[in-house]
Amino acid sequence: MRSGGQGGQAGSRTPPPEHAPMPSPFPFAIRTLVATLVGVTALTSGCAPPDAPGAKPSPAAPALAEQKEALAEVSLVRVNVGGPEVTDAQGRTWSADWGFVAGRTLQFTGDVKGTTEDVLYNSAREGMAHYRVGLGGNGGVYRVKLLLVEPTESPGARVFQVKVDGQIYLPQVDIAKAVGTRTAYQAVFDVPVPSGYLDMEFLPLEGLALLSAFEVSSVSWQPLGEPRGQLYIRGDVTLPQVAMDTTMRPYVAHLERTGFYSNENILRVERWDGDLSASPWNGSWTALDVPGGTPAPITRTQSFALIVDGSGAPVVAHDDYYSFETLSVSRWSGNAWVPLGPPQKGDGYGAGADETSQALARGSDGQPILGFVARTFTGSSLVVRRWTGSAWVSYPSAQGLPSNDYLRDLSLAAHPSGGPVAAWMEFDFEPTMTRYLRVAHWTGGDWAMLSDAGLPITPGSTVDTPKVYVSNAGVIFVAWNQYNPPGTANEGSEVRVARWNNGSWVALGGGVSIQRQATGQPRMFADSSGRVTLLWAELPETPDAKAYPMYLRKWSGTSWTTVGGSAGPVARTPDGYFSLFPDKRGLPFFTWPGTYQGKSVAHVQVLNP
Repeated sequence: MRSGGQGGQAGSRTPPPEHAPMPSPFPFAIRTLVATLVGVTALTSGCAPPDAPGAKPSPAAPALAEQKEALAEVSLVRVNVGGPEVTDAQGRTWSADWGFVAGRTLQFTGDVKGTTEDVLYNSAREGMAHYRVGLGGNGGVYRVKLLLVEPTESPGARVFQVKVDGQIYLPQVDIAKAVGTRTAYQAVFDVPVPSGYLDMEFLPLEGLALLSAFEVSSVSWQPLGEPRGQLYIRGDVTLPQVAMDTTMRPYVAHLERTGFYSNENILRVERWDGDLSASPWNGSWTALDVPGGTPAPITRTQSFALIVDGSGAPVVAHDDYYSFETLSVSRWSGNAWVPLGPPQKGDGYGAGADETSQALARGSDGQPILGFVARTFTGSSLVVRRWTGSAWVSYPSAQGLPSNDYLRDLSLAAHPSGGPVAAWMEFDFEPTMTRYLRVAHWTGGDWAMLSDAGLPITPGSTVDTPKVYVSNAGVIFVAWNQYNPPGTANEGSEVRVARWNNGSWVALGGGVSIQRQATGQPRMFADSSGRVTLLWAELPETPDAKAYPMYLRKWSGTSWTTVGGSAGPVARTPDGYFSLFPDKRGLPFFTWPGTYQGKSVAHVQVLNP
């Protein structure tokens, strides 16, 4: 095994199953998702009689344009919960309470410290079941701002969850614990709403939920078409991926688990037929497995990789449940999936070997480049091959792409010069249980081990799930998850990103993380100036949340900044999977699994500032 070049990557965690999100190695930190906190003075409480149950008719929603973080954010609904119509200090109208089911109103008096919006905190609704807000029938991504205050209760006495369309967005709201009693609290989060109705549920965990006001705004994030999935069958959607052709037309793919057993999977691939350069987008998704109206998908696969080749045809590398040693590559011909050559195996590996961790890249000639790990119980090898148009040809490994090690988490990218760049993990179980993050570049005659120059990895930390990206200018970037054990600097899990620069690695700032619980393989892309857009997931804030919050940040040259105007999660994935790609404008385009009207689907979302 190659060693050296990366001190401090020691660790003792057992690698998880192939293609599974990496678990966090430290306990959950119970944290309330809060975007903004402001101070308020003491309030004197008094309550009005309970309201009659049932939602009131929805009035016309006011629309006012505001500029937030240099992105258009248009307020659609403002509601003064538990009170009458009011005008705030900025001259904005907040309607009287409407859209609620159940609960009773509370009225307060007293000055509000640190804000001129006293009137918004002088009323509240307690114990409501939910609020249903009409948004004119328009689907989209909406920013929700909740204004709350705890007048009397101590920490732990009033704790509740907030769900939207069945998905938990605030897993554990404890206002008194977060900011103290008689202190204002704001929570801000973005929600994809395909139906045009925002249904917020308030679930009591201890005591009764309480809300003072809320605002719903449209933002620059928008869904692309309807949520994907469940075209012909009912099942769970997972492993969503996105790729672009040379004209930057998007393709998306995902697996649908159609039955109880894991072999009952169907791979769906769809193409967007429309223009992404203007909004609203006119177009629709076309499924590439329905020639003549008869379903003809790839079935019985558990994992896959997706690209679009230079001809504009999608290519998938996929395993076969009934033959673990089989790794097939198929290309869409226009009416069917056609195999590219025979099933692929590692050289010298016979029956019983397992070809896993498959990855694809589009070479400079437009043809697919395939990478995978060939593995048996006694060792494994990394294999990288290119399609010539008629056969698969291996890139020689005179210096030795690794073998006889435990290898996994392969990531592959194509360099404009023509050679692939690969990143992967190696494990040395005996005697030190050490992990090594490797990066290699095919330079035309051999593999150059770029990671031997030393990646900026904190000594004593453990690294996982690398992701490599090569910009159009030929700049190589690599991202990885890094776990810093207790007692070390930046304790917890974070994402690190580095750029290859003339023979050495340059770190892009420090670690990126919100709760110190980054998990799973990060996704990224970069422009020619080296500005990286990074998408990653973190463990749920609480065990019962059951969804991984996803965060998006961009490297400004000096720091990691928000994208799309929201510091909170851009989405939540139930299984930790997601995919990211730049659209034709260089803006983020991503897909992730979620729910829609009680069904498992893949969402597709783009930024349209």
